[in-house]
Amino acid sequence: MPRYRNTLSGFEVDLPEGWSEYGFFKRLFRTYDPAQPELAGPNGADLKFAVGPIAREPGLEEMQRNLDAIARRHGHWVVDVGSISVAGTEHATIMYHVPLGPFRPVTEGYASQLGLQTGPTLRAKNYHIVLNGVEYVMTGKIALFDGPIRDIGGEPVQELSELYAYDDDYDDIARTFRLI
Repeated sequence: MPRYRNTLSGFEVDLPEGWSEYGFFKRLFRTYDPAQPELAGPNGADLKFAVGPIAREPGLEEMQRNLDAIARRHGHWVVDVGSISVAGTEHATIMYHVPLGPFRPVTEGYASQLGLQTGPTLRAKNYHIVLNGVEYVMTGKIALFDGPIRDIGGEPVQELSELYAYDDDYDDIARTFRLI
């Protein structure tokens, strides 16, 4: 299993076969900060990192509440708030849908009676790993689909336009996170 090591931000992760840092030309023709790396995987999967100091290390439940509030404030639909064990402690995770628009009214079935709208939506998952006063945020895009913005008593019925990776794939990478 290849290992990605970022000495600027002081961490490393193990990557599944087919994953790597974005290539030279992609980094050349876009703003790219090596301290905030982006990793590319098969089928369009990618994992972005945002790294920075955190004034106070919140507990797991507080961080989960914070993530939920931030996602909702940005208009994202929260699918799941959870945790993952990294470096011997539990860290907060959140899976959410990002409406990309434009949206149109649902015209058939029960969803039309509720006045729901549908349109292109991205499913993503964030991992908030806080160690030694530094927050390492990993964001993986999971799928793009045309689906309702809100659910009807559970997961929305959706047909995936593109599946980039399963959240378990990103979980496997996050579990290998370690400071160097």
